[in-house]
Amino acid sequence: MIKQKIRLVVGLAVALVFVFACATPDWSGMSETQISEWKADGATPAIAQEWSEKGFTAQDYKAWTGAGFDLDDAREWSKQSFSAADAAAWSKAGFSVDDAAKNRSKGLSPIAPSSAAPAAK
Repeated sequence: MIKQKIRLVVGLAVALVFVFACATPDWSGMSETQISEWKADGATPAIAQEWSEKGFTAQDYKAWTGAGFDLDDAREWSKQSFSAADAAAWSKAGFSVDDAAKNRSKGLSPIAPSSAAPAAK
């Protein structure tokens, strides 16, 4: 009777470990170098996997999040071939990604709005 209970408890423990191990994102598919890069940039395994699956590297993650973009915004801007720095400049100047792409194709650059309005004369 006690042996059966021990087997049941051990079996349940093994099953729970397996379930949680499968449900928790890990560093699978990444080299030790990649893992250390993601960790150095403060990413969890879940964040690293999510960004990596969308084609971003740890360096990209650092640049885009450092510029204030989340994954969805980074994907939208990068699809239009904007770097994180360029996207930040256009965004700070009040442009949507589509308007920024149109204006950039005309050879224009963003001008950040000034913090002080010019004095009226």
